[in-house]
Order: sequence, then C-alpha cells, then structure tokens
Amino acid sequence: TGEPLVSVYNSSLTRKYSAQEVIGDRANTQAGLFQRLEVVRDRDEFGEVIDERDEVTEYEPIDIVGYYIEEEIFFDKRRAKLDYRYVSITPLVVSSVGSGLYTGAGRSVKELGTFYFPEVRHLLANHKVFPLDGNLAQRMSFDEFFHRKLFASNVIKETNVYDRNISDY
Repeated sequence: TGEPLVSVYNSSLTRKYSAQEVIGDRANTQAGLFQRLEVVRDRDEFGEVIDERDEVTEYEPIDIVGYYIEEEIFFDKRRAKLDYRYVSITPLVVSSVGSGLYTGAGRSVKELGTFYFPEVRHLLANHKVFPLDGNLAQRMSFDEFFHRKLFASNVIKETNVYDRNISDY
C-alpha cells in the first residue's frame, strides 16, 4: 500500500510524524527521523580534499546504543496485584547534539522517533530474539522478552505531583 507498518510519534506521543518527516528528502539533502546528514570528502591520490558534499545516510542497527522504554505501573484492585503496561519505546543513537540524560556511559544520545508500544506489539510478537548465552532451545519473541523483563534497565524518571527526578529524593 505504500503506507508505513507503524506510526512514529514525538517523545511525548502528542504528535504523529508524517511519512515525509520520517523518510526525509534525499534530493534536497534533508534527513528524516532515522537518517543523519554527513559531510563526505573526496580526496585525490595525495590525500588532499578536492570536494566536500552533504550526504544523507540511514542509521544502521549497530548505531543504536539503547532504548527509552516508558511504562505505567499500577495496582489492579480486582486481582490484588501490582501490574505494568508498556507505553512507548524510543531507540537512541550516539550524537554530539543529543541530550545528556543517563545512558550508562555518560555520552550524549539522540532520540529517534518514538513508537507506541501497542502498535508495534504485533511486530515484536512475530520476530524472535536469540539469547546471548547461546542456548538456541530458549528462543522467544521480542514481546515475550519485554514482558518477562529480561533486559537490563535503569529508572530515569517517575511521574509525580511535583515533577521531581529520582535524584531529588
């Protein structure tokens, strides 16, 4: 159909990006959400720069250094159980113009487009993740991987009345 499989939103899920904003425009060297603008230098046989031009390149999967995962934790009175629900997932890439929130190594990261978790859940359920310990008999879907919470994580912020960070307590 030419339509994207899932929608891409801003980090607060208040605005849905158009297909043009996601794809970008290579002819006018305008990068989309999942692309970057690089300066390509052509050199002669002596190593001297003879030409510089801007080029749009896509981020590769190897460029992703982490994810911001937003979840809601709530108490279900009917089942008398503390439960959780994933809200969104945002891939992160290393960038000099990104934010300096906690990334585990003190480097700045740039948020790419945010995906609403219920919209991508069918994709996550149909793709397998292989465990790092090499046990191929323990394959599972990405959806199961998330709901079992088999990933390492750090709490960055919680929603509260005073909008305080965890470090303020």
